[in-house]
Amino acid sequence: MTDSNPGPEVDVARIMPGPVLLLAGPGSGKTFQLARRAKFLVEEAGAGKEGITLLTFTTEAAANMRAALSDQDRQETFLPHEHQPERIQTMHSLAYAVLADNTRLARLRKGFGIVERLKRGVLLGDAAQLAGLRREEAESCDTCRRLGACDEGEEAKCRACEKYKWLLRLCNAVDFDELVLRACDILERRDDVRLAWRAKARHLLVDEFQDINAAQHRLITILSEGQEDGLFAAGDDDQSIYGFRGGTPDYIRRFRNDFGGNVRVEALPLCWRCPQHVIEAATPLVHAQPDRIAKEGFCGLRCDLGSNVVVHDLASDKAEASFVAEEARRAVREGDVLILLPLRELARDVKRALRGQRLDYDCKPDVEETGLNALANARAWLENPEDNLATRVCIERILDNPELRPRGERAEEYKERVKGKVASLWPVVDEHGQPLIEALESRAATDEDLECVRTHLEAVREAWDSEQTAEFLAQVGRVIRPWAKPRSLCNEIDQWIGDAEGRSAPAGEGAVRVMTMRSAKGLSADTVFVVGLNEGVFPRRDDCDDAAKTEEAQRLLYVSMTRAKHTLHLTFARVRSGSTSHRSRSEGPVRPSPLLSQLLSQLSTRWIKRRRHGPKR
Repeated sequence: MTDSNPGPEVDVARIMPGPVLLLAGPGSGKTFQLARRAKFLVEEAGAGKEGITLLTFTTEAAANMRAALSDQDRQETFLPHEHQPERIQTMHSLAYAVLADNTRLARLRKGFGIVERLKRGVLLGDAAQLAGLRREEAESCDTCRRLGACDEGEEAKCRACEKYKWLLRLCNAVDFDELVLRACDILERRDDVRLAWRAKARHLLVDEFQDINAAQHRLITILSEGQEDGLFAAGDDDQSIYGFRGGTPDYIRRFRNDFGGNVRVEALPLCWRCPQHVIEAATPLVHAQPDRIAKEGFCGLRCDLGSNVVVHDLASDKAEASFVAEEARRAVREGDVLILLPLRELARDVKRALRGQRLDYDCKPDVEETGLNALANARAWLENPEDNLATRVCIERILDNPELRPRGERAEEYKERVKGKVASLWPVVDEHGQPLIEALESRAATDEDLECVRTHLEAVREAWDSEQTAEFLAQVGRVIRPWAKPRSLCNEIDQWIGDAEGRSAPAGEGAVRVMTMRSAKGLSADTVFVVGLNEGVFPRRDDCDDAAKTEEAQRLLYVSMTRAKHTLHLTFARVRSGSTSHRSRSEGPVRPSPLLSQLLSQLSTRWIKRRRHGPKR
């Protein structure tokens, strides 16, 4: 792809006709230009707000776009609320709207739900068994859905996938990863629906184009077909970091081929966010990547030089967390702080150290695998016994509970056998139009295994109806088993209390935010820490032999480093626990990430320093 490098005379927001691809590096003002484009279309190009759709990658990005358009202090982007585009949303929320407007076509009922990750695994297991496979073989059909592309090459996998879709219908639910696929199916089947949505996307503005997957590319193609001149996409192949869900830089690199010969490719050449030392330190990570779009003069600087990037060599993971917390306490006096982690597991030590420094922080917890989430699902079933999905998840908790398994029977054989019997209840649900709990009760009379499950569920139900808290907790703890041991319960309580005490910091000046490296896309802070840069941690040990994953890890580190507006710290530990280093032993010596070695070998000491810290006393 040949790129132009616009000088001051090129106003990218006003380019017409399109399609336009805006190559926007880190901190180059992509949100600003997209907002200006929307303002231009409404105020100067005569486009009605009802014909503009602006698609963002995250809900936070959509909120930021609304804020940019609503800021009266920035007249370059300000649009009165009544003139703003009606649709500023993520692709998933647009797809949900397509399904919600066409529930009959989607074979859903009003109020359909979205299946989260753990519940999806339960239904996929049932689907595999109904298709004649073992439960663990279901993951193969999940891959297609997650990547946004249907591969019909394997008959068994496709049978399981069809069973899974059928189970979702019986639960009146959709899989989050298939929202876009389902919407595309409806748009392609029905001319009236497709034309109605195209009218709403006469001008289609797409953010983070480098992270779209096959399903999202298909959606963009459907909406823009025949009106490609209204397509305005922004992105940067150097920042493509969502390969695990099918995102690939290939789509942005072939933009011209996909959307016509009159495509304009323009670049935002200036970085308004990062100081020179950060840009110069991060750029070698992506410059040598194969098939990268050439960006001559890309990311020139408009920021001050700033201080050096510092690589901190620390004695252990505990010392690393303590160092980060101590430095954050000093840095937060001058501005906001962002602590980025390659793995969510690293957050525990960091948050504990932050609390030790009496620092407020914001860290979104992962609630899906907690005991409290298991309790919430049990409550959903108790309050609505016709909720088939909640019922099925409760049954799964029972069958996975080793205390309730018959003595002398091997765990895996027992689970495969009894879960197969539970899976066989779904045809009864479909045939008789009855809830799963009723199908279970009807079959339990002639099946000892199912009767045992029914008895345990009934014990929880009776405890709930008794309104005796102690009895209810006793039965839930015995049957649903949210926590394996009292210590697990106490650890989770400590975690929730700690987060509740620490989550009083608002985003902005004086805030400390803790999140994974991918979650920080689009964010920035005065001081940034990228923590845990050890071999086997980042990139993950299993990814090191995969060229595509290694390249994405390089881009992810590049994205993380360029969140910094002033100061950047990169840290690794010489000794790390096995839970985060993916080693068999509980604790042992580890080397720095090979990506750090790459940075240190390619850069002069002008841009990056290395500092070794002794053990904490």
